[in-house]
Amino acid sequence: MKWKRPALVSWHRGGRELADHATPEAFRRAIGHPAELIEIDVRSTFDGHLIVWHDVATPNGQAVHLQTLKDVQSQMEVWRWDEFVTVLRDGDPHRSIGVHLDLKDVGYELAAVDPLIEIGQPFFVTSLEQSSIELLRRERPSEDALLTIGRARENRSLLSYAILRLSELLPMRAVRRTDA
Repeated sequence: MKWKRPALVSWHRGGRELADHATPEAFRRAIGHPAELIEIDVRSTFDGHLIVWHDVATPNGQAVHLQTLKDVQSQMEVWRWDEFVTVLRDGDPHRSIGVHLDLKDVGYELAAVDPLIEIGQPFFVTSLEQSSIELLRRERPSEDALLTIGRARENRSLLSYAILRLSELLPMRAVRRTDA
């Protein structure tokens, strides 16, 4: 099937081409430059704070979900999700930019999506996690939720990797299951 929408330009990782990725400076620059979308990666800390961060781990090598917000902030400049939403809400009313919200983990889907709905921000959600897409399709059926395919091989046996790749080549079972 041919994609019927025009091509869209998206700032990857919130404008990392303009400044260090996932920083307030990158986001502010991306929002001010011509593009239709800004892609944002969101994770949850151990104490339940949503942060804008792509990688599984912080510079100390420990997984984000095993650290408190204070621990993460002691290592790097990081934006809380609510801070990013505030910048979107308070931005130029004549300049609208959509959000490609990439959920990196499970358990905080509605906490990430609802603020965008509340401020009327155009967005769509992607996730590698089928359970996240299922939840969003069930709880927020009018919102676009897309299943991402393409997990990394790291920490997988050869058999597990083969099964994963086969499921990605033939994704219809996952698409039907999630209503993606």
